[in-house]
Amino acid sequence: MHQRPLMAATRALAHEHRVAVVAVRHGLNLAACWCARLLQLAVGLTAAGDPPDGVMAPAAPERACGVSAAVLPHPDRPGVPLVLLAGRAASSLHCVGRPLA
Repeated sequence: MHQRPLMAATRALAHEHRVAVVAVRHGLNLAACWCARLLQLAVGLTAAGDPPDGVMAPAAPERACGVSAAVLPHPDRPGVPLVLLAGRAASSLHCVGRPLA
C-alpha cells in the first residue's frame, strides 16, 4: 500500500513549498480523502470541479463513469464522501490522515 505514504508526502511537500499538485486518480475514495479539490472529467469534458463533497454528489460516478454508485458521508472524516460502487467498495483503501482543508 504505497499510495497513502505517497499522498501524505505529496501533501506535505505542497504545503511546505506552497505549490499546487495535479494528480490523476482513479480511486475515488483515496482522492476524496487527500485532495482539497477534485476535477471530474467525463468524455474529456469537465463534469464538476469543487471540494470532494461537492464533486462526489450521488449521481457523479454514473454521470462520469457510467457506474451505479452510492455516495455516503465518510464515517470518520467530516466533509469527505465515501463512494460505494454497485454493492462493493469503490476502493479497498481506507482514508488515513486528515483531508486537506
